[in-house]
Order: sequence, then structure tokens, then C-alpha cells
Amino acid sequence: MNQDNTPIILGVIIPIVLIAILFITVIFIRRRRSAGRKATDSRTNDNMSLPDSVIETSRPVRIENFSNHYRIMSADSDFR
Repeated sequence: MNQDNTPIILGVIIPIVLIAILFITVIFIRRRRSAGRKATDSRTNDNMSLPDSVIETSRPVRIENFSNHYRIMSADSDFR
């Protein structure tokens, strides 16, 4: 009259193990994503970067050199 409880035990333990693995995976992914954001934030806010106002974005050409500059730049339209 001994009952075999193996299916009941496996029916309880397997879902618990699967839920635990899913939970651990979600926590791992969230930590990894937040660590990536922290590294990006620290790169943009570091003290070694130059402010935008210091970077010169324009290289003006003197009027007396403009015709030569235009000729050079328009000689090959792929190269500017």
C-alpha cells in the first residue's frame, strides 16, 4: 500500500526550479543593462572632455584664397 509520490514531487520541484532560473536570468540582464548605462554616463560626464564651445567647427577661407580653394574643392566632387 505504499504510494509512489515521485510524479507529485517532480510536478512541484520542476516548476519551482524553472521559475527560479527565470528570476535569476531577469535580475542578471537588468544588472548588465544598468552597468552599461553607468559606463556610458561616466564617459559623457568626465572632466577630460572638451566643452562644445572650445571645439572649432568652422575653418574659414580668406577671400584672396577663395577662388583657388573653390577650384580645388570642386575638382573632384567625391573629395571634400
